[in-house]
Amino acid sequence: MFEMSYGAYLCGGLVIIIFCLHRMFLLLKYFQHHLKNDGSSIPTQEMVTTLSDTYPKVTVQIPIYNEPQVVSRVMRSIAELRYPASRLEVQILDDSDDNVTSDIIRRESVQIDQKITMHHVRRHSRRGFK
Repeated sequence: MFEMSYGAYLCGGLVIIIFCLHRMFLLLKYFQHHLKNDGSSIPTQEMVTTLSDTYPKVTVQIPIYNEPQVVSRVMRSIAELRYPASRLEVQILDDSDDNVTSDIIRRESVQIDQKITMHHVRRHSRRGFK
């Protein structure tokens, strides 16, 4: 009985040691890559506009339900994305019960750069959906 629990203890300890060594290896690789690149892997706005044809077309969907405090912050964050505006489409999916969120979306879309294609999709009834 004692030998069996001792063996299980050793196997568990071995698994933990292998896990820790793997984590140390990943950290070492991360710091080697980070120090070598000096943060140059983050694309600048000039790189984004130069390579805009190579980027895939992306659709960002933002589901909103009675969240007037959140929608303006989310729309501003989307506008700050470093992604070519010609390759980006934003869909704001609104299931709100009132018109407050719609008014905020309308107001924010005027203030945000009009290069980004934004579609406000409003469903007036949530019947048949979660």
